[in-house]
Amino acid sequence: LRASIRSESEACAAFLDHHPELLPEQGFTGRQSFLAISELTGKRRLELETLARTRTRLTAEEIAKRFPLRHYGAIGRAAAQMAVRFCAHGSGGGEPWHVKVCFDEAECLDGFQQKALNTAVRLTDSSLSYVMAFAGTMAEPVATHIPGISLQRADREFIDLDPAGQDADQLDGDFITLAEGVCKARIRLESQAAAQTFSTASLLGTLDINSLLLSILRSSESPTATAFLQKAEELRTTYADQWELTREGGSPPIYQAYLIERLGLSKPSSADPRERRRQDSAELRKKMVAAYLCLCSELGVSPRYAFEEMLVQASDRCLRDYLWQMDEIYQRSASSIDEFCGASVPIDVQDAAMKAAAQKKRDYVELAGIATPTETLRLIEALGRLTARLQATTVGERGLRSTERGIFRVDVSNASRTDSTLKVVTEAAEAGFIKIIERTPQLRFRVHCSLAANYGFSYRGAYYDTPIRLSDLTNLISQPDDKSLEVALRRMEEWLGTDAVREFPLFEGQS
Repeated sequence: LRASIRSESEACAAFLDHHPELLPEQGFTGRQSFLAISELTGKRRLELETLARTRTRLTAEEIAKRFPLRHYGAIGRAAAQMAVRFCAHGSGGGEPWHVKVCFDEAECLDGFQQKALNTAVRLTDSSLSYVMAFAGTMAEPVATHIPGISLQRADREFIDLDPAGQDADQLDGDFITLAEGVCKARIRLESQAAAQTFSTASLLGTLDINSLLLSILRSSESPTATAFLQKAEELRTTYADQWELTREGGSPPIYQAYLIERLGLSKPSSADPRERRRQDSAELRKKMVAAYLCLCSELGVSPRYAFEEMLVQASDRCLRDYLWQMDEIYQRSASSIDEFCGASVPIDVQDAAMKAAAQKKRDYVELAGIATPTETLRLIEALGRLTARLQATTVGERGLRSTERGIFRVDVSNASRTDSTLKVVTEAAEAGFIKIIERTPQLRFRVHCSLAANYGFSYRGAYYDTPIRLSDLTNLISQPDDKSLEVALRRMEEWLGTDAVREFPLFEGQS
């Protein structure tokens, strides 16, 4: 923009002529500038907040004198028009200018405030628009404070980023595009060449569960590991021509051999390619992660986390978590940015980095500004451990028959909105440690995928429900120490029976 100081002063003076309530009572002696208006507005806002918080008793006439009544968003619209005219003049015309006002965490607004914001949106013109980001659904998506007038499709566009009901592959692709775009913008400050070559897939590789299992089994002295290595090699040798068992690369079909053995599945027999694909998908691929977790549990080793798919899905479509994990991988690589972006990161480095990032996020609970950090940490710790146990239990092969459980379902129909346990769950979700899937009529939530590597559950989080009672959650977060928490978890496991999806008895209370 090429504009004189005089043109800025004139634009600001015209604005303040229309809004003299922003000027202090003793007058304004400084230069009228955008910065000065910002400071004046901030002072008036602070004054209004102080009056409200101290519950100062003022009559309607006194309030109107201090803060003249105008329609919703009037000052914002006037400021936008001033800025648009100034920018258009300073740029010599050309493309039209407009102002965007961006709100993050708009779910924190109550119903009255949401209606006020909707009213401002309804009254605005082409020079000004609002962008609001919020989690869940708004309590007042269309209502305004103007009787008989609501927001219409022409007033606003609603973009649902909730993965429920949407194509997961498309959402993951969109997320990778966004995440890599942010990384490239940051890397470009250090190296233009490195930014051009940066790719999550190139750095981390494509998901290969059998290669992870191969490294685990080869390093294990357990007879079980030796036995399944042998079974996998036999399966590959005998059925490679009949069945697509080598798609994962050079590794033998370990998880397939494990599933066939533990679930008593029939070995490939059909010569029909479609039938082979159906069997492969229905009986094996859908249980791939469950087999991985259960075999690791059977061997008494921690699952390893690596490859593009694991990092992306462990990010849970949260850019911050993607960046935290990628930065941890970069730091542990101990290489220059050019070397890092042009090479493939070893599996052991990826695994150590993802586990370190998950541990750091878990430890961040106490620094996240949560009102009840102790209770929140205990909730996350309890549900993280419980999720891992539900998903990796080998008792009766339940972890294989009912895979990746851990969406906790709680009946809250009779619970108070002020219930302290529900507040802990809500705060944990707002801080990014819990993912709420449904709020009514039942509360359904799971532990955030970014914590998977810390507790040893699926990098995809959880897919199937585990019904628990609100009193169970209250009991877990009230435990005084880790030892008592472990006892409570074992009792809860025993009560759940780790069965497929255990429902409550018909007449059992939910208190």
